[in-house]
Formats: sequence, C-alpha cells, structure tokens
Amino acid sequence: MSYSIAHTKRNGQHLKLVIDDVTTLPSMFLTIYTISKLTKRSLGTQTNSLKALRFFYEFYERKHGYTFDGAFIDAKYNIEPFLQEVNQFFDYLLSKQHISDSSAYISISLLSPSIKVKQAYVAYVHVVTRFFKFLNDRYTTTDYQDYAPVDAAVMQRRIDHKIRQITKEYSALEVDSNSSTTRYRSLTDQQVLLLDNMLLPSTEEFVDLDTGKLHSAVVNPLNPFKTQFEQFRNYVIHRLMFQYGLRIGECLLLSLESFGPTLPDPKGERCYLLLVQNLPDGINDPRTTPPSIKTKNSQRWNEKCQALGITLKCFVIFCW
Repeated sequence: MSYSIAHTKRNGQHLKLVIDDVTTLPSMFLTIYTISKLTKRSLGTQTNSLKALRFFYEFYERKHGYTFDGAFIDAKYNIEPFLQEVNQFFDYLLSKQHISDSSAYISISLLSPSIKVKQAYVAYVHVVTRFFKFLNDRYTTTDYQDYAPVDAAVMQRRIDHKIRQITKEYSALEVDSNSSTTRYRSLTDQQVLLLDNMLLPSTEEFVDLDTGKLHSAVVNPLNPFKTQFEQFRNYVIHRLMFQYGLRIGECLLLSLESFGPTLPDPKGERCYLLLVQNLPDGINDPRTTPPSIKTKNSQRWNEKCQALGITLKCFVIFCW
C-alpha cells in the first residue's frame, strides 16, 4: 500500500515515475500522465506533482483495498465516480494520515467553513483535479466509451464542469497565513532595501590600478554568510533572480556561453544579451538533480544594459 518516486535517465532525458512498492512496477496511468504532460515541466515540478499523486494513490488503496489503476479500468475509464473521492482525500491530508506509518484509513471530516488550511494541501488537490481532467480528456471519448460521438462529447463536458467546480471550491478556501508553505507575492520598498543591505558583500582592502588610490576594507555586519566567496556568489544570484526575474534552475544553467556583448551602436555603447536555455545534448551534468528551464517554452533571452554583463561576469567568476 505504498508508492515511491523513482528518477530515471535515458539519452540525457530525465524522468520521474511513481513506482508501486509491492509490484516494483510503475503506475500505468500516472506514467501515461507523466509522459504526456509532466515531461514538459521541470524536474522540480514533476516531483511536486507526483508527490501529491502518490499521496492520492496511497489514500485510495488504504480506503478501498485495491489500486486506483485497477478501479479506473473496472469503471471502464469513466472518471466521474472518482470525483467524490476528492473531499475525503482532503480530509485525509488534514488529519495527516499521508505522513502516518499506519496502513489503515480512518474516515474523518475536519473541513469546515471556518478552518484555515495549509496551502500545500490545497495545491495537492489541484494536482489531483488536473490529473482527473487529463483522464477525462483522454478516456471520455469514443475510443474508450461505448457512446455515440455526440453523447461522449456531452459526457466529457459534464465531467469537466464538475472538475472545474471542485477546483473553484478549493481555490476559495482560506489559507493559513502561518503555514510554512505560504508564498509572498511581493515585497515592500522597505523590505527590498533591507534585503539588498543585508546581502551586500564585504570587500577587502585593495588598490585601484588606474588611479593608485588605496580603498580600505568594508565589512557588512548584516551579511550572514562568512566567506567573501559565499557573499559575492549569493549576492549575484539574488540580483539575477530578483532584478532580472531568473528562476533557480535558470541561474544554475548559466555559463560563460550564456551571455555576450552586442556590436557597438553609433555612439560606441554596447548592450549584453542573456540567453537562458537547457544544456546542449550530450553534456553530462554531474549534479544529483540537474537544473532545467521550467518548460520548453521558457527558453528566453533578454537584452539589458552593461550592468547585466558585469553581473553575469561576476557570477561566472565566483561560481565556477
């Protein structure tokens, strides 16, 4: 009654799979969903989505005594009867049975209009409803249902409407502001200033080679990082993420080949181009979880002023 998330790699392509710990085989419908939908996402997104679906699969098997895959096949690929499981799955999360060592399922209802819930639990439900929508789109068709084309289309729209209603109801739940999963969407100007002041790196004493002027050492007592290497590295990463909008995975993909100067304009000024893309095929990334852009459509480039070139050059110097 337990599942694990496995990581496989073939021809440079990384893939996450949910494995049944008893049969040691991957779940059929989750594998189809992963290949069809999740492979277009980053490994982090794959992991988070499959984590939620693993919880749902364990919940379903604990409750009913057989697997969701088997039940879905027995239902002749009709996802509609399984929509009623969403509320009980949410109660299962609220009662923290998903992190319990027990294999028994306890039916309990904790959700009330006044309760505040963890954002992660709502996100898990949204993952499950997206999975249900995929199954509805794929299997509520004349290829799998013994209906006329018009009847199959009506059935598919009816189920899709019910799934949207479930998503809307859970999106309206009040999230616990003290939950560790709460995300801040923006910072105030004062918070931005405090963050910049804290991350400014200390500098050692140095002589300006052009002017010969001696500059004294400057220590930033607010910076929590000990070494100058850590301070400069983290400050540059902060600037790339905060000022230029790069994600963590995109920062980890940057190299010397990721940026370069343009040709000078009539005034002799240059801009710098930043290209964010996955590593080329054939490059073996030794990191345990290789970074990647969020989706295939996330490949992008930006044209910025000279400050971008300086920032990226510092990033490469201090990180490689």
